[in-house]
Amino acid sequence: MDFKTWKTHFENNTIHFDHINWNDNYQLSPTELKAITSSVQQFQKGESSEGKNLILSAKTFEKDYKVKNYTDTIKCFIKEEQSHSRALGKFMESQSISFISDHWVDQLFRFLRSGSNIERAILVLSSAELIATQYYVALRDATESKVLKSICSQILIDEDNHIRFQAFALNQIYSTKSKLKVRFSKLVHLILLIGTTCSVFIIHRNVFKKAGWSFGKFSSGCLNEFFYLQKMILNKHKQSNSSYKIPFSYETTI
Repeated sequence: MDFKTWKTHFENNTIHFDHINWNDNYQLSPTELKAITSSVQQFQKGESSEGKNLILSAKTFEKDYKVKNYTDTIKCFIKEEQSHSRALGKFMESQSISFISDHWVDQLFRFLRSGSNIERAILVLSSAELIATQYYVALRDATESKVLKSICSQILIDEDNHIRFQAFALNQIYSTKSKLKVRFSKLVHLILLIGTTCSVFIIHRNVFKKAGWSFGKFSSGCLNEFFYLQKMILNKHKQSNSSYKIPFSYETTI
């Protein structure tokens, strides 16, 4: 398997929100609105990034590691992230939730991903995705909206594939490094994840409270996803290209 396979996957996944019943007329209660509004606003903004620095890093990665199709794959990946933003935005419009033009958390993540260092960019990006696998479950649990539940379920499917995609790229990077440097990179990744996990729980505490989630449940879920990512990287080392499968399709459940 190579990055062209991932590019094909992202290209085949462009209709992933077509199953959602946008005509559902359920309106969030005042309590639900209070719990999720600022949180959904921030995540919708964060998913809308144009990914200019990431594309720059991808081009450097192709040159330095002599791999093909990564830049084109990253462009498709970015489009999929933007589709998450559009889906959340469509839901927000149906609930009369306003959009925000910027957020300091989004600015911070963009700063951390800036430059042409692809390893750093992937570590930052994958940390956000690991957290997203837990956040969107909590958001799904926080309201009775079938539309929002469907959106969250589909994003969770996509994020699982994104983690596999990042694992595949990290494997390419780690295969050229010494064991000591790989261990250091993983430690930095873990520290970044822990710090981000704490921040996200505090900032989005209203969503987690409404969903009945404790910090322990959220943080342990994020850590489990981190070890899942490491397992994917390890499996890539052990498996042949032909056995490293991408889950091209899932059944969305609510």
